[in-house]
Amino acid sequence: MSFGNSDGSISLDQLVALNEEMAALVRAGVPLDAGMSDLGNDLPGRLGILASQIGQRLNQGESLPQILSDERRTLPTVWRAVVESGLRSGDLPAALESMATTGRNIADMRRAVMMSLIYPLIVVLIAYSTFVFLTMYVSPTMLDSFRTLADQEQPFLSWLVWFGAHAAWWAIWLPLFGVISLAVWWFRSSRAHTISNSTFMRWPAILSLLRHCRLATFAEVLSLLVRQNVPLHEGLELAGQASGDVGLQEAGAKVAACLRRGESLSAGDNGLGAFPPLLGWLIAHGARTESLSNMLREMAERYRNKAEHAANWSVVYLPIIFTTVVGGTVTLLQAFAVFVPLTQLFIGIAGQF
Repeated sequence: MSFGNSDGSISLDQLVALNEEMAALVRAGVPLDAGMSDLGNDLPGRLGILASQIGQRLNQGESLPQILSDERRTLPTVWRAVVESGLRSGDLPAALESMATTGRNIADMRRAVMMSLIYPLIVVLIAYSTFVFLTMYVSPTMLDSFRTLADQEQPFLSWLVWFGAHAAWWAIWLPLFGVISLAVWWFRSSRAHTISNSTFMRWPAILSLLRHCRLATFAEVLSLLVRQNVPLHEGLELAGQASGDVGLQEAGAKVAACLRRGESLSAGDNGLGAFPPLLGWLIAHGARTESLSNMLREMAERYRNKAEHAANWSVVYLPIIFTTVVGGTVTLLQAFAVFVPLTQLFIGIAGQF
């Protein structure tokens, strides 16, 4: 029995809501089987169905990790790793809340990017409409004037006229393609699997936010596991999987393998070089048990603050940058298409005298 629909994963907002609700249930001491079943009756749509089916399967005696491992399309692998880490550490709410914070940051960033695109898209739409009008109506008149008054051909104007004559092939399809591409990006970026996939937005500030969010989750989950005296090599593997970052997962597995072989760790070696310097030093030289746990928790908070700074920077500056780059480029192209032919026309006329 699987839950969710066959059309893919739940949305990122739904995953955040599910994390928060499950964390609240566990903190309140409500058994997950009964709590999830009741939650399914309160939540709307697909999320309610998902919660109800999780509750039913828990009530039938299945373990939560087993339920999550059965469904790979609906729930992201990183979330299953977070749940397993939370169960292993004995503090499932903290692990779920860490993932909810990461998901909420990504969702907020996604909305900020879309909002920052609104004004540049309006500028592009107006400029595109003007360009279509220019090629279909203005350029033929200008080319006739050029031939009559300057008695010569103008290659650029001829190209614009040719472009306008074939407007049926591009005038509608280009913006339609753009709208469809934007809609596909918006839908794909809204899926829960986005939490472990940064390819949908390659902006440096966004990558920085994702990186710091994942480092925070890694440090926070590892802190929970160390506090419960889980062996460090197992904790590194679980935390790497829970972070959703391929680099951290590979580095954690490499360091764990070294620890299993009894090798000593030094910062920059044995995979520690893939971690930020301070985090790598903590893993290599930090005190065990409570001291290391507390330091990792402080590191997680520091990474959360850096992620928040990246988010605030993007919200403020992305609209300015997009408007300047897109609007400025469109304006220059429009000016080039209008004023270059006019200038050459005037020069050609002047040459007749």
